[in-house]
Amino acid sequence: TFFWNLLHFSLRRTGRLSLWILRSRLVRLVGIVSLCFVIVLFWNVPRTQTSLHYPLSSLTQMQKLERAIDEHNAWEQRLKQVLVPPAPPPGPIIPVLVIACNRPSVKRTVDALLKHRSNVLHLSPSQFPITVSQGCESQPTADVLAAYGDVISLIKFNYQSREPPNKRSKLTSYQSMTQHYKFALDYMLFQKNHSALIVVEDDLDIAPDFFEYFAATLPLLHKDPTLFCVSAWNDNGRPNLIDEQRNDVIYRTDFFPGLGWMLLREFWLEIRDRWPDIYWDEYLRQAYIRRDRACLRPEVGRTTTFGRDGTSLGQYFDKYLKTMRLNSEKFDFINADLTYLLEPVYTRRWKSMVYEQSVAVPLDDLLKDRLPESDASVLVIYTKPEEFSTIAGHLTLMPDLKSGVSRTAFRGVVPVFWKKRQLFIAPPTDWSGYVLS
Repeated sequence: TFFWNLLHFSLRRTGRLSLWILRSRLVRLVGIVSLCFVIVLFWNVPRTQTSLHYPLSSLTQMQKLERAIDEHNAWEQRLKQVLVPPAPPPGPIIPVLVIACNRPSVKRTVDALLKHRSNVLHLSPSQFPITVSQGCESQPTADVLAAYGDVISLIKFNYQSREPPNKRSKLTSYQSMTQHYKFALDYMLFQKNHSALIVVEDDLDIAPDFFEYFAATLPLLHKDPTLFCVSAWNDNGRPNLIDEQRNDVIYRTDFFPGLGWMLLREFWLEIRDRWPDIYWDEYLRQAYIRRDRACLRPEVGRTTTFGRDGTSLGQYFDKYLKTMRLNSEKFDFINADLTYLLEPVYTRRWKSMVYEQSVAVPLDDLLKDRLPESDASVLVIYTKPEEFSTIAGHLTLMPDLKSGVSRTAFRGVVPVFWKKRQLFIAPPTDWSGYVLS
């Protein structure tokens, strides 16, 4: 009782760093005291100098001695279990939240997360606990998730709709999803008190270096106030638009990509009170939310989607999403120098690459595929949204604008890898900002 009281008192008055010293010393102290007790018992056992046999009373003392030794060993093992816990993870905890609904195929996403988590480089799988939040009444999906047991954590969101189930519209699905996100983000960042979070939808495939990518970019998100998220998704990540040999490249983008993204609790605190009733992703693309901040996104995607029949009912899937390229070879982001992504260095370098180091080509030449013979990067200027739409159609880019921002754009510039060369689709050098619409 004395030792447990001492332990309880000490745990309340010491920090984590001193706990290891305290635990070690307590184990040693218990061992020393127990050893002294054993010696005293042994010393008091009666012996004769002429016989090797103990009398009956001595046998009783020996039994007590053996019992005391056994009790000592048992207490020592119990104390070691309590006072010497497993070694902590080598880095920060970055939990993964999977937003699920009524797709039993969520198993494909969870299996990929578990597989790649077990093979992380320079990291511990324990850094990435997985929680799945189910927001729809689907028993087949619930059964799939329950089969994982304690390998993952499960939470449940119940959307209270005024419409009967057989009359719920597409709009209701969007509303339910938006409120589900708020519930799940509140749970992970407030109730579970995590400082950062990776959010994954239930229809995503995961690249082998998914976890290394997020672990390596988390310090940038903490350090640079001009960033508000990191995404694993490239909106223009199809093979004819990316340099598949450069799976090390990361860009800034003013367009919120989603589809496997990381945020900090500070950002959630900033935006949650104005959380909308519907279209949560469009909310994050509003200028008053973005506030001239950017996200990070890869050249070669670390996620792709297989969910053609989702809330968007397959919009753009066959034309734009079906052939998205998923990175297949690990890149060691943990040991890479990613400081080039920090401001103000990034924007200065970006403008130089786009406007000074590239060969300017008239729009008509691009549309007729008349490009320079050299392998230098190419610059094409657009001056109005209609011109950008024409370029996007020719290159098969996703053409839509959100709050005036093109997908993957940074400072108005959309980078693609076209016909084995870098192509920048850019506004004039006197560009002053996005035109909201």
